[in-house]
Amino acid sequence: MNSLKSLACALIATVCGSAAQAAYFDLGPVSVPSSHTLTNVFVSPTTRGFEDRYAFSITESTYSWGGVFDLTPDENKLYLSLTQIALWDEEKVLASTLSPSSFSFSGLVAGTYTLRIFGDVSYDSVQPYDLPASYSGVLNLGATSVPEPEVLALLGLGLVATGLARRRRVLAQR
Repeated sequence: MNSLKSLACALIATVCGSAAQAAYFDLGPVSVPSSHTLTNVFVSPTTRGFEDRYAFSITESTYSWGGVFDLTPDENKLYLSLTQIALWDEEKVLASTLSPSSFSFSGLVAGTYTLRIFGDVSYDSVQPYDLPASYSGVLNLGATSVPEPEVLALLGLGLVATGLARRRRVLAQR
């Protein structure tokens, strides 16, 4: 009797667990600049979509850009639809786009982030190919340029010199 209950619980967990697929990928602490691959493969349809999470942390200010593309062949029984990409910090969504093929997020400061990819996998039995559905993409992190003190000093010196030259010209015209 206990084995029958265990089997029934396992069956219910399997059926309920396959309703919405999700994957979690921990990229860990990442260096800046760097590039990271985003990919997942689906072998069955999702009834409530999927949400894949790519967690990473950075120790300096940066910006990010990239894109995610559907690699599923046309006329495949499984159809993948990428619907949204969102960047979260530890508490809330910072930015999102409904165009997963190209995204960029700026103003990232040191901290922990999660890039979330949303989509849906449907099934069309009429199509001839029975291959897995998949996506692949890249997350790039770029270094933000901060001017060196010497550059700022030269810029200030140039502005002072330009101001003095203009003043001399104005005084000479009087």
